[in-house]
Amino acid sequence: MNVGVYNLKHNRTMYAVMFGAFTSGLKKHNVNFEVYNIKFKGFKPIASHDLAVTFTNAPRAVPLLERQKKDKNKYLTLYIGAFCKSGVVNFGNRNKIFGWDTNTKPRDDALLYCDMLGNDYMRHDCYVGRTTHRLNDLNNFGVELKPYKQDGCILIPEQIHPEGMGHGVDNWLEWAIDTCREIRKYTDKKIRIRRHPNRTAWKDYTKKIEDSFQNVEFTYGENRPLSVDLEDTYAVVTLSSRCIIEALINGCHIFTRDVNSLALRCSNFIKDISKPRTLDRRQWLADIAWSHWSIEEIQNGDYWEYCRTLL
Repeated sequence: MNVGVYNLKHNRTMYAVMFGAFTSGLKKHNVNFEVYNIKFKGFKPIASHDLAVTFTNAPRAVPLLERQKKDKNKYLTLYIGAFCKSGVVNFGNRNKIFGWDTNTKPRDDALLYCDMLGNDYMRHDCYVGRTTHRLNDLNNFGVELKPYKQDGCILIPEQIHPEGMGHGVDNWLEWAIDTCREIRKYTDKKIRIRRHPNRTAWKDYTKKIEDSFQNVEFTYGENRPLSVDLEDTYAVVTLSSRCIIEALINGCHIFTRDVNSLALRCSNFIKDISKPRTLDRRQWLADIAWSHWSIEEIQNGDYWEYCRTLL
């Protein structure tokens, strides 16, 4: 197998840790691979590989992804997991767990998301239908699945620059206004918008969005944990916010347009918001467990041994 390992980002210790762990795992299995240390934006790969590997989902990886797709070859990216060994990784604790945006190394309970993308380079189909024993080994990610909610408000988390794949939206505010109108076609439940806890980090954020909505309640993430908002939340509607991971575990029905979301298979359509379908979330977690690996497991070759079964 021809494996190309692309080290595209060098501005954080975390990228070096991921790169070092993965290449060490390849060496343990005597895999032949080529390393490409790229320190400039806008590079274009001169060839594809049976498997191309990156350690970021940043836009600079797109040319590599597109080259692999064109030649119908595999693409793997390692990045921050949605879970650590002791729970959900949210905005507030990812820096501490992964050493993100700092010069520190990740903690021992950090899990990397090893995302083997399908032919459309968006969905996570290769992890569906896995056994539950890895989830058991990870102690259910340290989370407890709460029963689905029967009532409550509808929560929409603010996104300044919505990420994710396939939703085709670059203006969150316009999307939110239209979405509130659509929700009102099917229910009169209270709508709450949770402003982003780090909204001022973007220079172009809209300072006041409240005047754009009618009969909508607002909460402010700067001084209010997500868990508080979820206490009386029946459903979370979002473009691509990873808030839905924590929401789903806490019994909220979820609605997302991000086709790359880990929780897409548990999502619903807004027209069904009054009677959303429910799925086996235990099996969903079991599948995700096979996509989350510790740095030690990647470094000692355990992940690559499993990865080969997908290739």
